[in-house]
Amino acid sequence: MRKLMSIARVTFKEGIRERVFLGVLIFSALILLSSGFVADLSIGNILKVTQDIGLSGLSFLGLFIAIFLSTSLIAKDIDKKTIYLVVSKPIARWQYILGKFLGLSALTSFALVIDFLVFMISLFYFYKTTTFIHTPHIAWVKHLLAFFFLNIKMFLLIAIAIFFSSFCSSSLISFFFSFMIYLVSANLQNVKIILSSNIGENISPNLKAIFNIAYYLLPNLSLLDLKQATVHNLPLKGSNLMLILIYALSYTIALLLISSFIFSKRELN
Repeated sequence: MRKLMSIARVTFKEGIRERVFLGVLIFSALILLSSGFVADLSIGNILKVTQDIGLSGLSFLGLFIAIFLSTSLIAKDIDKKTIYLVVSKPIARWQYILGKFLGLSALTSFALVIDFLVFMISLFYFYKTTTFIHTPHIAWVKHLLAFFFLNIKMFLLIAIAIFFSSFCSSSLISFFFSFMIYLVSANLQNVKIILSSNIGENISPNLKAIFNIAYYLLPNLSLLDLKQATVHNLPLKGSNLMLILIYALSYTIALLLISSFIFSKRELN
């Protein structure tokens, strides 16, 4: 456990020192602070637009850290040969993979907590200072739920990025594949709805077969996105949320196990 925590702590400190990390953290915080002013310029419910911008900003921040920093920090260890100092010690490669995952997860949660607090303060300020004909209801508890599942979603994305980094020689290639998996996985549910509609009748059966394979093989990230339910205060079932949580954690653990196995067989030149 001490070895894992040591690798996680070093990874966390490396991420904090990255200028890009600080830049994106500050930039996203400014977006969240100004979300209410931006929403005031839009047509529609100001608070709903503010919540939509805020939750989208948090997702952008987490996505950047989960994919970009995950792939770049592991690649940096290999490029600078610092990984040899790690694996030459009595540290198993699976401990390196898991330690990196824990450090990156802590870094992501740290950044998300900061920006989530900024977002909540901004939302509360506009809720109290804006004049409404009918005072709208904000689902504060669902915001906490959405934030929790956003973290789970980012942990899964970190596991995906680590999976590709375990065998890809370039951080750019790892980033590309990880980002493509994110784009596809985040829209699986929407594509399934389209294929089930009248539009889907005109689509080739071969394409439908390929989609069905992708649907059951790739992680369904849309299940972890509670933004719409939060903004529009839609009902959420506790049993469904528990199943989604088990699904996401199981997928994350499976990816880490596969990554550890692949990395243990990798030749480090």
